[in-house]
Amino acid sequence: MVLVRAANSYGSFSSVVSDFEDNDFDIVKRLGSGFFSDVFLVKYNGNSYVKKTAKSSVSNAEDELDNERKILAQLNHQNIVSLVAALEGSNSIILELCSKGELAMYIENMGAFKIPQARFYAKAIASGLDYLHSRSILHNDIKAENVIIGVDNLPKLTDFGNSRLLIDDEPEMLLTGTPESLSPEMITSQGYSFPRDWWSFGVLVYQMITGEMPFTGDDELQVYVAILTQSPKLDIIDDEEAIDLLEGLLTKEPLERADHDPNHPFYKGFEEPVTDDNTQLISHVGIPIKRRQ
Repeated sequence: MVLVRAANSYGSFSSVVSDFEDNDFDIVKRLGSGFFSDVFLVKYNGNSYVKKTAKSSVSNAEDELDNERKILAQLNHQNIVSLVAALEGSNSIILELCSKGELAMYIENMGAFKIPQARFYAKAIASGLDYLHSRSILHNDIKAENVIIGVDNLPKLTDFGNSRLLIDDEPEMLLTGTPESLSPEMITSQGYSFPRDWWSFGVLVYQMITGEMPFTGDDELQVYVAILTQSPKLDIIDDEEAIDLLEGLLTKEPLERADHDPNHPFYKGFEEPVTDDNTQLISHVGIPIKRRQ
């Protein structure tokens, strides 16, 4: 048996139980492999999906995947990858296919985005992140590799294995995530909450605009020292609104750090897409698809 979430004509999701088995999804090819899971392109009834399978060789891989399943089952947002099926009695989940790849690939190929491109992605990602927080969910690993581009060209947050449901404002203490994107309060073991995600979002926005990470080092210790003691090089950014946004997001004190302000001047001029026809929007924004020479 498998729990299937199918979109109705209004774009919302309903849950039904159908007589599918794990092997009903035919594997087309392997898409990639992470520490906890393998990812495959699969097909069912002529439609393509992504199958994420926990690695049996990693002790807590199934727990990570089960956590991701529980988180995704609560969510329905255009900027968050959709859970299509949760296979009962299996160590796999089925996700929507976002066929245009990771945001990290575009940054690697293009380098620094033009401001309109960065604005388009940042506004959409922030909308998804704000939705998560409204449901008391901390993503806990915002980075370019965890943003994928859907067939509709919208960026979607993915990889919720580290995500946490925060109850009663109880802070998290576990140091987890990518070193370059960790917030200062994580490194100093103060405990962390939703401002941790906004710091990582700020790191991602900086990376999109400059093509570089704001805090670097030869090893993890040097990266941590840079995060705690250095200021990001904002003078290399030729956009006052972007600088103002990043100054708020990359504030080291979590209680003073900015969160999502949809009315921030950096986001002006763009609205959330409301139809599947994004041709005009995409043409105006200029989705980066060419490799650097």
